[in-house]
Amino acid sequence: MKPWQLALIAFGIVVLICCGAGSYLAYNVFQKAKNADADADHYADAALRGIAANWDYQDLQRYESDEWKRGQSEAGTKQFLSMMKSGLGSLKTAEPFSATYTGAQVLNGETVTLVSLKTTATFAKNKGVVLMQLIKHGDQWKVLGLKVNSHAFDNVGNFKPTSSPLRVAAESPT
Repeated sequence: MKPWQLALIAFGIVVLICCGAGSYLAYNVFQKAKNADADADHYADAALRGIAANWDYQDLQRYESDEWKRGQSEAGTKQFLSMMKSGLGSLKTAEPFSATYTGAQVLNGETVTLVSLKTTATFAKNKGVVLMQLIKHGDQWKVLGLKVNSHAFDNVGNFKPTSSPLRVAAESPT
């Protein structure tokens, strides 16, 4: 065999190994994202049921992230919950959440997983589209943000309560 043929065969083997390794890594990244989405969907379903059953501050505390606590005062969070309770009432039914964004970010030297989710829900007084943002530190999911778009808030004006470092508001659907 001539040297150029050996070089061509060696190059082909290297390409196959690199493609295989790249495919393996891409598959693993995809599977991790898929698993994170599924875990987040289940957590969000439970969190919404727990929070929106009564829109009670003690119930929310079981689910809220440290980032939410640092980004919003207790009084502001209670005001948000009161608005949800008076405008929507308790949760009756909700479709399963589905993820609209999944990503990783480094916060204070720690890699966290962020997931944004969406569902439609029926409450005692009105219907709405629920948007929830979750953050995962280690193996623990927590609620980073919560937003409900509903016609219940059509006459609220420009008041939009903030309940986390990310915008959390009650707005009318557009």
